[in-house]
Amino acid sequence: GYFGQMYIVANGVPNPNYQWRKDGIDVVSGIYSSLVFTNVKEQDAGVYDVIVSNNVGSVTSSGANLTINTGTSYMNMMMATISCMTI
Repeated sequence: GYFGQMYIVANGVPNPNYQWRKDGIDVVSGIYSSLVFTNVKEQDAGVYDVIVSNNVGSVTSSGANLTINTGTSYMNMMMATISCMTI
């Protein structure tokens, strides 16, 4: 299968917490600055975003679309501009 990764760089004091979401629903294992896909499947396709928070506040990234085309064994991750956030 294919491997993929989405990540965000965030700075804050205190250190930020992360919650990745797929189509608006929390990803159970998505509590780190990167979201790793191993053995990518068709059902992994969707729009992903991440909520970065600490006790000062929170910010939500714009969505990143993960498209899977199994007919040609092609995976496309279009990452939104979420490379640096300060909270």
